[in-house]
This record gives sequence, C-alpha cells and structure tokens, in this order.
Amino acid sequence: MPYRVLITAFEPFGSWTTNASWLALVELTRDLPSDPQVTTRLYPVDFAKVRDRLTQDLAQNYDVAIRRGRVSERW
Repeated sequence: MPYRVLITAFEPFGSWTTNASWLALVELTRDLPSDPQVTTRLYPVDFAKVRDRLTQDLAQNYDVAIRRGRVSERW
C-alpha cells in the first residue's frame, strides 16, 4: 500500500493575486516521484470553510498531512 501524503495551501486573499503557500506547494510537487502518493488541496481563506474541508480531507486517513500557510478566524 503506498504511503499517502496530504499537502495543503491557501488561495489568494485581500488584494493579492497569488498566495505564497500555494506557489511553494506547486514548486515542491513539480517533480515528485510516484511514491509517496501526494494529494494537494487549495483551501479558501475562510476559517469555517477550511475547517469543514480539512475535516473531510483528514477523514481520508492520510499517513501525513502538511498544512502550508495560515488562516485567521477573522477572515
């Protein structure tokens, strides 16, 4: 059974057109081998939406979850 990894990042917020967490994730995953199996997610910058989506993703029983970036409850 392949090792499964979830890596998350965030969409742009405010007046920004990109988010550094997503740009870093794209670069990180550009030339990965097929094992481990890596799944990426681009999350909205909204605490309630992120919480729900992350809960759904973590229910998929990944071996490792790496969250890039940060979200504030005020967004």
